[in-house]
Amino acid sequence: MNRTKRRSVLIACEYSGRVRDAMQRVRPDLNVISCDILPSEGDVDGKHIQGDLLDVLGSRQWEAIIGFPPCTHLAVSGARYFADKRKDGRQRQAIEFVKAIWDSADKVAIENPVGILNSYEQWPELRGIGLDLPRPQYIQPWQFGQGTQKKTGLWIKGFAPLVPTDIVEGRRQEVWLMGPSADRAKKRSITPQGIADAMAEQWGKLI
Repeated sequence: MNRTKRRSVLIACEYSGRVRDAMQRVRPDLNVISCDILPSEGDVDGKHIQGDLLDVLGSRQWEAIIGFPPCTHLAVSGARYFADKRKDGRQRQAIEFVKAIWDSADKVAIENPVGILNSYEQWPELRGIGLDLPRPQYIQPWQFGQGTQKKTGLWIKGFAPLVPTDIVEGRRQEVWLMGPSADRAKKRSITPQGIADAMAEQWGKLI
């Protein structure tokens, strides 16, 4: 009996499983896998790889990748630390990490806040990396059913820009109002469900 191998989609740097599970619901014919250095939440049934993403990228042919790389060394909210991060190599390593994701499939989406991904070459220490991204699309949770603000950039290749699905009232800066806690960084990184669903429903059709 002939068996067609299921095409694989990688949700990179996601521990929550929101985008992974949404995409698997929309496209049950695909093998949707998430990867992060943290364990995934919930019942993942073998759909999560806990480990180094750089090893996973080269482990198979990926039909598409949706990546949420760490923004710690890239977001302009931390600009006061940029000089030190350029000097010790952390910023260059962060950009090279994004490039590894971008180069690993024909269909790729990178999610990150406002940062230096399109302007890094202005600093001599960061030149020569070779990451040439298009201009990003910026979206907000309130365009996808969640009445909060968190301006987020999407750099896309082979996908179409996301179309807002449910514009609602509310512009609460929920992310910035979170109190100190051991899991604050994890909570801030979770993709709103409305955005996860839009990625799955709109981009899933293009895979």
